[in-house]
Amino acid sequence: MAERPQGLTITIHETLDPARRAAFEHVEATAFGDHDPTEGEHRELADRYSSEADTIGYLLATVGDELVGTIRLFERPVPFHERTVRLGGLGGVGTHPAWRGRGIAEAMVHAAMDELRRRGAEVAYLCAVPELGQRLYAKADFVALGRPYTYRGRSGTAYTDHDGWLAPLTAPALCAAMLADPQPLDLAGSNW
Repeated sequence: MAERPQGLTITIHETLDPARRAAFEHVEATAFGDHDPTEGEHRELADRYSSEADTIGYLLATVGDELVGTIRLFERPVPFHERTVRLGGLGGVGTHPAWRGRGIAEAMVHAAMDELRRRGAEVAYLCAVPELGQRLYAKADFVALGRPYTYRGRSGTAYTDHDGWLAPLTAPALCAAMLADPQPLDLAGSNW
């Protein structure tokens, strides 16, 4: 692992004031700015990732006064056979390109997992391409779901994707059962 920058501070906020929100959104846009979506793609992304009501916090990584990384934290109840699971989620895990390769994302993911655990979430979920999942998220005990998951966009459109990852938080046996289940995982809402 790369040596983390001196002075790296990670904080979690339930809400963001306008200045922090603008900085957060700037880092998020910069971190994911390698693709300029068409208007149609932008509409579809906004439909798929419309979980504002599930947001429970914002993780900010700073070095000095500079915001260098961000994560959105989510939680919602999801059905799993005869029970309801408190599913915690990480979304928009991003590091400003100028600060990549220094262990910031790894530190943020571990802090996010600690926060979700502290809040009582049982299992953590995120979506990520396999390369990133293996390089970053597996270090925080995430395992590729290995099957489809389903969710609904804000419009009501049903979506199915295959890039889900789960990790145990407060219920390792439940996470193992969810990973072993052959049925598609129902996110019971939109994606994170």
